[in-house]
Amino acid sequence: MDLGPVDVDEKASPHSADDSHQHYAKSEVVDDRRAPRRVEVLLGKERRRRWSADEKAEITAASFVPGANISAVARQYGVSQGLLHYWRRCAREHMADDEEMRFVPVVRADEGLGGPAPATALTIRVEINGACAVIEGGIDEQALCMVFKALRASA
Repeated sequence: MDLGPVDVDEKASPHSADDSHQHYAKSEVVDDRRAPRRVEVLLGKERRRRWSADEKAEITAASFVPGANISAVARQYGVSQGLLHYWRRCAREHMADDEEMRFVPVVRADEGLGGPAPATALTIRVEINGACAVIEGGIDEQALCMVFKALRASA
């Protein structure tokens, strides 16, 4: 399809060859002589690029890499910054619905595991009014309180 010469000026100007679609021409100026450096002509009804879900995921993931510059990522993949920000917002909202982005309570390793006592054996000998209790190994706080109450009651 030969369109013949296309007039290019500074502004994107619609040129209607027929009523079914439009042609747009855009130029970038190199110096004061107004010589166009690059001309981009989009033909047909479809003027937007369609990104597949895989492409969106790849570009969005690249923008979430620690230290990534969103503008640079957008330029690298040829996507507008606004569209990339929109994809990032959608990704964050989608992740917020999942468990991935929620805060998880921090539990110390020695708390909450409920496992066996540490490898170092500990022996405690408690005497109260003639009653004696020897505790070997690890014991939790509630059990120790029960032992002390029993010793007090027996004394």
